[in-house]
Amino acid sequence: MKYPSDEFDAALSAVCDGTVAEAQSRALADLLRLDSAARDAYLIAVELHARLASDNALFFKAGSEEEAIDAIPFPAARTAAARKAWPILACAATLAAAALIAAFYIIGAHRSGAAFARVLRSAGAEFSDHFEAAEGAPLRDQTLTLAKGSVEFITARGATVVIEAPAEFRFESAQRLRLARGKAAAEAPPAAKGFTVVTPSGEVIDLGTKFGVDVSASGSSEVHVFKGEVVASAGAASAKQSLKKDQALALEAGAAAPRALRTAAFIHADELQQLAAGLRGGRQARWMESIDRLKRDPALLAFLDFDATKDGEFRWAQGRWPGTRAAEFTQPGDFLPVEFSGTTNELTLAAWVRLDQVPHAINSLLHTNDWEQPGQVHWMVAQNQRMRLAVFDVRCVDQSDYFYPQSSRLVTAATGRWTHLATVYDANRRIARFYIDGEFDNEVALLASVPAVLGPGRVGNWNRKERILSGRLDELVMLKRALSDSEIHALFEAGNPYAER
Repeated sequence: MKYPSDEFDAALSAVCDGTVAEAQSRALADLLRLDSAARDAYLIAVELHARLASDNALFFKAGSEEEAIDAIPFPAARTAAARKAWPILACAATLAAAALIAAFYIIGAHRSGAAFARVLRSAGAEFSDHFEAAEGAPLRDQTLTLAKGSVEFITARGATVVIEAPAEFRFESAQRLRLARGKAAAEAPPAAKGFTVVTPSGEVIDLGTKFGVDVSASGSSEVHVFKGEVVASAGAASAKQSLKKDQALALEAGAAAPRALRTAAFIHADELQQLAAGLRGGRQARWMESIDRLKRDPALLAFLDFDATKDGEFRWAQGRWPGTRAAEFTQPGDFLPVEFSGTTNELTLAAWVRLDQVPHAINSLLHTNDWEQPGQVHWMVAQNQRMRLAVFDVRCVDQSDYFYPQSSRLVTAATGRWTHLATVYDANRRIARFYIDGEFDNEVALLASVPAVLGPGRVGNWNRKERILSGRLDELVMLKRALSDSEIHALFEAGNPYAER
């Protein structure tokens, strides 16, 4: 469904008539969630309905529908749109009771004044406060602790907010969210301009945009702007700063400092929809079964799922599945030490990652602590945004570009969501192979044949300069055999959290 269109008008008419079909209802709900112009048009309709509902005599004081319209003092900028909406509104006085998902949430809050926001959808959301994340559940000035999963809210003014666990928050009004900790991704249409997120270290005021706010357990916060503009400050004594698309700011202890945009730090509405559908389709259960089989593979050298991993120099975040953990690397010095050891002629490395786009640095996935012994392994996404497998003293046959084998596709084309990366090293066949989201990318011929040397090593930062890791790593698998294309694809399919890819 698109806006404006006859299909949009027909769907609204069906809502008024009480004849809206489920597919039509959901299509309209999705449109209202994703299209700010459609939301604006709908909010105008809601505004008109609220005015009429507050003074029933308006229905009867005029001798015709046109006279009734003329009797209402519309704001000049909205008169034309409101007149266009009237044929729909005039058809029913029970608009707020219609079974339309997103529209119901907006109208219910607008008419009753009882809710600042309502649940739009969720993916495995569980709260510690006995709050049920059912569609349409209202919120009004209550502190909630999200223990698992993610949930999307829509405010009475049409702003949408996706909050990811672990998080503690409270809607203080339809235009004000207090985020004590956790991540929130917000999109505010013009009708919700001025939507504000308050954190322990500052506040962010929307000027019509799409942005994310991340509050750590210590109370420090970051704001990242993906579209439009916001105004941010690090407390009352701090100067307000304007941030626009692709800019980010760290707020801490009354001071603000620029920082790199974390492109994959937040779950947005379209991703949440796919995560929710994946959970409904039983993907998490299938993943758990596949992990049991993987752990029985005699070639398995290491399996890091981070649920049982000890703390390191990094930050804990939610993994692909509700209630699971991932290691999140946000600072140049973040790393996780690993104690792999041994050598092997065949090696498969695979990991689920959410990588930020780091244009002038290397996202270092796994590497030995040293780089001086033949066979030592460094696995990364290089500055050119391609996956690279560097094995000491092993070079490509074609040395015209890079000495070390790399993927042909840009890994950043798949970033922003959970992405499965895999590489196979076969010293016997003198090849390296690369895979992105279960699909074979390319094979590179090698000059040398030396066994791969494993660990001790690190996941994440290697030298605190250009070799860092910015993003999350949820699962790391290492096997001492070369998996086939079908096995790599099956590994991806078993762990894919999305309903579609």
